[in-house]
Amino acid sequence: MDVVELKKGIAELYDESSGLWENIWGDHMHHGYYDPNADVSRSPQLEFPRIWWMWDVGSEGAPDLASKYGANAKGITLSPVQAERANALAAAQGLANQASFQVADALNQPFPDGEFDLVWSMESGEHMPDKAKFVNEMVRVAAP
Repeated sequence: MDVVELKKGIAELYDESSGLWENIWGDHMHHGYYDPNADVSRSPQLEFPRIWWMWDVGSEGAPDLASKYGANAKGITLSPVQAERANALAAAQGLANQASFQVADALNQPFPDGEFDLVWSMESGEHMPDKAKFVNEMVRVAAP
């Protein structure tokens, strides 16, 4: 399978399955530790210093981090359905001015060098056909 077919397959997987997963897990699709007393419909609570720009491969964690830290967040995904849903969730949470999502390739990101103070990727690296390029792109868009 070539890289173009792989990316198309990944986008189609998430386009077709995102609604089902959201019906089961809530408005996120990430696994992880959840405080037993926490609202499990939200992403895990994370402790970071205040961030201003954040980038999320896969788009799912960005609204929570934007909300909790007052950050401006951008997320990317290969799935048009996920990008549209993430923008809708951000708008529903009153975060449309802080969080935005687009369809883009994590191996060829549309962002300039050093754009983000925090780069966040969760459960997306396993889909990357070139892991070294993926990590290099994350490093490239992260501020020194």
